[in-house]
Amino acid sequence: MKQIEVHNYIINYKEEGKGSSLFFVHGSASDARTWDQQFDYFKSKYHTVVYNRRYHYPNIGMGRYSEYLMSRHLDDLEALIESLGKIPVNIVGHSYGAMLALLFAIKYPTRIKKLVLAEPSFISFYLHTNPGPAKMLKLLVIRPGLGCPILKFGHKGMVLAILDLRSRNLRKALTVYARATLGHKTYKNLTSKRLEQILDNFIPMELLGLGFTPVYKVELQKIKIPVLLLSGEKSNMLFGRFLDALDESLFNSTRCTIGNGSHLMHEDNASEFNSKVLQFLQDVAQ
Repeated sequence: MKQIEVHNYIINYKEEGKGSSLFFVHGSASDARTWDQQFDYFKSKYHTVVYNRRYHYPNIGMGRYSEYLMSRHLDDLEALIESLGKIPVNIVGHSYGAMLALLFAIKYPTRIKKLVLAEPSFISFYLHTNPGPAKMLKLLVIRPGLGCPILKFGHKGMVLAILDLRSRNLRKALTVYARATLGHKTYKNLTSKRLEQILDNFIPMELLGLGFTPVYKVELQKIKIPVLLLSGEKSNMLFGRFLDALDESLFNSTRCTIGNGSHLMHEDNASEFNSKVLQFLQDVAQ
């Protein structure tokens, strides 16, 4: 891999190919390896860039007083695109990385051509950091179809994982969080290689820190570029609810489901994922 310094931090990345720039942004408990099948496919068609986000393997880990801030990851992405990209660029993001890609489109609308969002962690559209009981009750009353899945995920995933982290039981916290995110069956069927990647990149401060940057509907309505929203057929229903809200708010969005795919749809069914993304990127009618 190559290395580049951004904001006094060394980031490992790969780039290959010619033409328009296509950046891939990975999610939580992942690194650039999650995009191996996409990098091999798209490098012959685009100037393709995959990178390891700050603190993710094999970059230097978090220091004792470091904070896991979404704003810092967004600044890193902007610096990478400014240094390596042929602007305007195309961006494909997954989960946490999809939220970063969305924030980039909001903040830098002229630097992006097309956007692909694979099940973004869109919870900050409804709830900001550490919501109290009153806000949760309001969400349940106003949008029960969303409030119930959020409560279920929070109770069975986030809350228990955070308690385990505070008890310094890292492995148990990882298992609880991964099962809640991916589902029991998908987690059970993960290969040893994928589990190793999760272990390399499970960062406690991502759960214990300041959380996600808030997103507001008025900001989404200003995004005019084409956006492809992707979901996995076998994924947690919560991510589908998030995509419903995005689809309602965006000016020019397209919705697709990846067959036989979990939240890790780009790994589960890379062939269909790559085909849908390529079709979207090459569609001149959008």
